[in-house]
Amino acid sequence: MSEAVDCSEHGQQALALLCVHLADGSARQMLHGGAEDLRVAICPACDRAALGDWSALADESFQPACEACYWQRAGELDASADALLDGNLVALAAQEMDARNRAFAEETGEARLPRWRFGPGGLVELQYLDERVAWTLRAQTLGTVDEAEMRWTWAWADDRLRPEDRARAWELQGLGHRLGLAPMRASTVGGCTPAMAWMFAQLGALLCGAKAIKKLRMGPQSRYLAVLDAWPPPKLDPLAAFADYPTFPGFPGYSGPEEG
Repeated sequence: MSEAVDCSEHGQQALALLCVHLADGSARQMLHGGAEDLRVAICPACDRAALGDWSALADESFQPACEACYWQRAGELDASADALLDGNLVALAAQEMDARNRAFAEETGEARLPRWRFGPGGLVELQYLDERVAWTLRAQTLGTVDEAEMRWTWAWADDRLRPEDRARAWELQGLGHRLGLAPMRASTVGGCTPAMAWMFAQLGALLCGAKAIKKLRMGPQSRYLAVLDAWPPPKLDPLAAFADYPTFPGFPGYSGPEEG
């Protein structure tokens, strides 16, 4: 149960925490963290001071706010996440993943395959309308975006996803720390536009070596998948169905005595 706070503007709301620079308006970028029951956001300066470990920040580094004020502030800043990413890396990810997406679409003919079904072990099936499997994919969820709230959530921070569907996302969090990419270290990013979500997906897909990216609409959210591998179903042997049936001379594969 989240703690409540009385806000003069929004009434009783869930408690959230903002770093002092976000609270006083001096910060221009907002990194999101915390959990569903306590939203926490800090600025890049505080993130650098804490070396990515927000728990190391003193209590005086934060000011309480209501959750509505929290998301209002996020909308005002519009996240500006592209300013926190390396421009050359973003451009490379866009160019490379666009080329890989075109190659994947040509190889699989996915435009003619409207059904996507999640299976066990991080596998996804591309199906025809009659549910026949055309391709099996090994895929991982990069993140989801709630388009109503304009909020991106990295898969590694989304406990609603199955562990096998987000294993590679944990590697992206580590890469975010090593490469100094602040939006990849935060669990969520507010003010996320569709273009920004696609940029995050391109960057994540490139860093985990994906063949392609797929955006799936799931209710009020969109899920972004990194396709790591793909293979068609095995070709059927037309004679295999008759393996247990009696055969006769002249039948393909017959190994009995020849007729006298």
